[in-house]
Amino acid sequence: MRLSFFAAWWGRDANGVEAMVDEVAAAGYDGIETFVPTGDAERRRLRRAIEAAGLSCVAHQYEADGDDATCRRRLRDNLLRAGELEPVLVNSHTGRDFWPSSRIDPLLDIASEAAGMLGVEVLHETHRSRFPYAAAVTADYLARRPDLYLTADLSHWACVSETLLDDQADALAVALARTRHTHLRVGWAQSAQVPDPANPLWTRELDAHVGWWTQIRDHLAAAGRTTMTLTCEVGPPPYMPVDPDTGAAQYDFRAQNLWLREHVRAALSVSLGTTPVEPTKVGS
Repeated sequence: MRLSFFAAWWGRDANGVEAMVDEVAAAGYDGIETFVPTGDAERRRLRRAIEAAGLSCVAHQYEADGDDATCRRRLRDNLLRAGELEPVLVNSHTGRDFWPSSRIDPLLDIASEAAGMLGVEVLHETHRSRFPYAAAVTADYLARRPDLYLTADLSHWACVSETLLDDQADALAVALARTRHTHLRVGWAQSAQVPDPANPLWTRELDAHVGWWTQIRDHLAAAGRTTMTLTCEVGPPPYMPVDPDTGAAQYDFRAQNLWLREHVRAALSVSLGTTPVEPTKVGS
């Protein structure tokens, strides 16, 4: 199983798409998970930058909202625009947590149709405020829709449930088996991001998440997949704690993502029975 690591665009885009893409490439990632510009010229510019850097792309749709007609139109348009980046997959923030299934199911139909048109998977992220915001809720959708697959950001489920999901083993198992892309961030009972995943204070949470990610890898291998895609998604403020006096981030999210990337690379390689690479030094 090849592990393909992506960097999230979040917090890296202040100086334009070329600088964002160059930063990701210089940090040794295999690809970038990125927003999709609405403007044609900006979208072409981003695609050229990704191609020039030799990176793969996960396109990220997160803006479809509004009343039913508006949300459905925006979702369809966003997914088709995402396809112009020639991504390996599309990750979608779909619907809202308080919408009934009668509003969500048409969105899932649109995503399924778009996936067929684009020739790539459209996955739905397990995220607070979106329809798959909790394990039990998501299990109901998965039971009804065999065509539904997930991007697993399980840090959100840990926060929503205020547990490490050990009391929801059946629902969690179903979700892990239906995951096709993984977000790497460690959540805990009160937040979707621990302050520092390398600190021994958070070993229990880190080990739980690594265990889930390992199970996802095993499911992918059993399904005949040869590559596991993982996006390192430790975020800057407001996910990152800030100094109460200055508002400055207390930690470097870039360094934490590098640490988590190499920790996961080593952990998943060891459990595969292969020799792990030497971890990258934090800050390098």
